[in-house]
Amino acid sequence: MYIETIFAETIDGVDYLYWYSVRGEAGLEQKVTESEHWLDEKHVEYWRECIDPTYPPQDLLPRVHMLPDRVLASMKPLPQ
Repeated sequence: MYIETIFAETIDGVDYLYWYSVRGEAGLEQKVTESEHWLDEKHVEYWRECIDPTYPPQDLLPRVHMLPDRVLASMKPLPQ
């Protein structure tokens, strides 16, 4: 996992969470829905219970942003 960001909003008193992730090639070897890792299983459980695929996209502010130091270091501007 290179980056994972979680967004949140409240509509009519109901809280909604959205997230995305950027994975390396190793992350493409197996779909998250096929993973046996406990955290992936929890994500999929939440996904199936709570995510409405028919809801239109929204512009939101990030609430949690996870970026490993190694990725951040590689994103610094290159020397001119």
